[in-house]
Amino acid sequence: MVNINGEVADTIMGQTVPTDSTPGPLYAEDIANNLLYHVAPHTHTGPGNLDGYQLGAESLDITSDINFNTTNLNSLRSARFTSQSSSLVGSQDLNSIYVVNGNLFYNNNDGYAVQITTNNTIIDVSNFLTSLTPVSITNPVVPFVIPSSATYNLLEISSSTNAVTITLPIASTVSNGRFYFFQDVGGVAETNNVTIQVAGGSGNLIYNSSNAGATSVVLADQNFGGYIYSNGSNNWHIQLFSTLTYNTETITFAGTSDLVIDSALTVGPSGVVTVDGGGAIVFDSGSILHMVNGSTTTLAGTTQITNTGFLEASSGAAVTLNAGVATTLNGTNSIGGNSTFTGNCTFAGVYVQTRLITADYVCDSISPDYFILCNSGSGAITITLPPANTAGRVLIFQGGPASSTPNVVVLQTVSGQLILVPSYTDNGSAGTSASTTYTIQEHYIPVRLISVGSNWNFF
Repeated sequence: MVNINGEVADTIMGQTVPTDSTPGPLYAEDIANNLLYHVAPHTHTGPGNLDGYQLGAESLDITSDINFNTTNLNSLRSARFTSQSSSLVGSQDLNSIYVVNGNLFYNNNDGYAVQITTNNTIIDVSNFLTSLTPVSITNPVVPFVIPSSATYNLLEISSSTNAVTITLPIASTVSNGRFYFFQDVGGVAETNNVTIQVAGGSGNLIYNSSNAGATSVVLADQNFGGYIYSNGSNNWHIQLFSTLTYNTETITFAGTSDLVIDSALTVGPSGVVTVDGGGAIVFDSGSILHMVNGSTTTLAGTTQITNTGFLEASSGAAVTLNAGVATTLNGTNSIGGNSTFTGNCTFAGVYVQTRLITADYVCDSISPDYFILCNSGSGAITITLPPANTAGRVLIFQGGPASSTPNVVVLQTVSGQLILVPSYTDNGSAGTSASTTYTIQEHYIPVRLISVGSNWNFF
């Protein structure tokens, strides 16, 4: 309704609105008052408060955090979250609630992600507190599948009759930090391996101490133990109690300390094992020292390989027993590397390499060949000797074919080196004949050669 000054009362914001009949000075005053007392301070609480219209959801486009200044968000019907692919880790996400792959999470003040739900249920913490009773996994012929709803934490594994495979639940279906302890109670995992694998098609990976992700881990050490835990998203992390990894580090056993090995010690490529004087390595019954190509072992202390324990040095590995060392090897030992024995060594029950050949053969400088049986029944055989550079190396050859008409066996050198054969004249004077080849004429009679550093001599 227009008043006498041509003004209209606004029922939305309580303004005095001038019209075209309002006198000029009053018109200007109305506009100024409206801007100052109504438009500027209004907060959109609604016409009932003469405070303008309330804003609808379509008028909001929020692109940054809203600060409620420690006040509450009242009368909220529900809150909907956008599911994340992994837990939130930013400093802005402390003390927050959110959803990861359909499960509810809470980040505490330290930024630790606490999973609240899994598989449409709230995680029952009591399960973890009362799940120390182990589950026994004994020789299953099909993979043992751990369900995501399992309440146990301890796995006692026995592979006494066959290899065992264990399948983990999908990492995202269990809580972040969900763990399982496992132990080889059968004690034969070295023979019947235990494999822990991710769920098929899950895309999960298992990470170990070297951070190498894989879909499965094979456990081949007897009496192993360890644990594995989920990140609640897409990965598992495994740690073995019986495996220690040292990178560019030195382990020192000082003074008269002993290192006792009851299972197997494997020295990898470029690995070095050094036992100083006064120390000792003792390999008990059934234990093994494995040395692979490129590794080096220097034993300057007292070394004992007893009973059925043995030293196994592959081709290319080097074993050095230093002068003055009392070393006992009384197992069944295969030393096939480029090895030097200069100490006071006792070898009881050690065998040397015997090789049977039926065709041409090259004996190289690092092969462990010592006694070579030559069956030339199917044809002539040529054997190439190694370089004679290592003085004192002995090779023994013997022909002995199954055929009654044996073929010849020819020994030949490399790099023009010579085979020196004693010879005698009719008057009984001794001499030496030298050639790069030698033909074995009499079978079943051994021919023995020794290197003198540049050539091969009969002896």
